[in-house]
Amino acid sequence: MKSFQCARSPRTGNERRREIAGGDDTSGSIPTLRRDDSDRCGNKHNDQEAVVSFARYRRGWARHGTHETVLRLVPDGMKVLDVGCSTGYLGASLAERSCRVWGLDRDPAAVACLPSCYEDSRACDLDEIMAVPWPDMSFDVAIAADVLEHLRDPSRALAVLRRALKPNGLLVVSLPNVAHLSVRMRLLIGRFDYTETGLLDKTHLRFFTFSTATDLVRAAGFRLERVVASSDRFGYALNRFSSAGRFGRGLLGYGIVIAARAP
Repeated sequence: MKSFQCARSPRTGNERRREIAGGDDTSGSIPTLRRDDSDRCGNKHNDQEAVVSFARYRRGWARHGTHETVLRLVPDGMKVLDVGCSTGYLGASLAERSCRVWGLDRDPAAVACLPSCYEDSRACDLDEIMAVPWPDMSFDVAIAADVLEHLRDPSRALAVLRRALKPNGLLVVSLPNVAHLSVRMRLLIGRFDYTETGLLDKTHLRFFTFSTATDLVRAAGFRLERVVASSDRFGYALNRFSSAGRFGRGLLGYGIVIAARAP
């Protein structure tokens, strides 16, 4: 196992004033993230070999989609570790709700584009580190939105996050549901084709169903609090009506969103 190594962002704390959209901000105010701002920094780093091309991943705005579901599970005013923070589209929304936000991403180019609301950020690979680069038990909440499926050992990553959380701290993770109806239909005709983004994103190393996702979180020592399905089209019905049941959730839930507590 490699020793702990993380690269510090060149802009940290109150020194970081540049907005995601570009330009300088000398006011020190929290940036307002607009619907088209999620990858504005991308063009500045086209010549870099980033671990993951962060411009491929954008903020989702559907009320019952993954990102909005994750954000609703985080209480206001928390000290939050945003794991796989990309260009900060989730952290910016949390900062508008009086949360203090720290960022972690394995792509240095993405970390360099974080908005000024991030108090600190580091470029780290969760597959390589033994602890986050801040003291143990520092955070009220850790979010990992569509992150664990990109790792070789998500169980080990959850152990790292558990160590970073305060006692009874909140973990919020989202994972793509590989048992979604669209994947099942393709399997019926013998197809399992990787795509640029989505359920079969070509950078996914691990695949999860609702059952295996909850098993993963439990095995890492967390206590399940909520398990919900995210879906732009069907999210409301899947989580509102019990008649949808686990079968319907497994078929039509695009994402698996889990809220769990550390010991």
